[in-house]
Amino acid sequence: MANKLLKSVAFCALSTLSFGALAGMGDPASKFCEAQGGKIEHKQSETGDMGICHTSDGQQIEAWTYYRHNHVDSAKADKKDAKKAKTGMSNPAASFCEEKGGKVEHKQSQSGDMGICHTSTGEQVEVWTYYRHHH
Repeated sequence: MANKLLKSVAFCALSTLSFGALAGMGDPASKFCEAQGGKIEHKQSETGDMGICHTSDGQQIEAWTYYRHNHVDSAKADKKDAKKAKTGMSNPAASFCEEKGGKVEHKQSQSGDMGICHTSTGEQVEVWTYYRHHH
């Protein structure tokens, strides 16, 4: 009986430490946004708390979307991913837009995240449409 009680107390103590450590970890997407010079704003949505990353260049993008598009795990990155890590672009069409002097904006659509190329001439074109037309 004493052995079961001792095991229960030890389990509870370890569980508390583990959950306490997790609670202090923070949100990786929010931390990444801030590490890149951005600021996080928390908003309530229908599905719960949502972080909006206000990037250093003035964009507003959902924090996890920003993280997925810009974070590269350096331990897993190979030479091909190194270029992606430097540009922060998610695809060749977005890179092409910037190579031609444009700026890429990520927007949420019903079908998911999409990139808009703001060209040097002031046009706003979906990045793959711009890529196919000018490449």
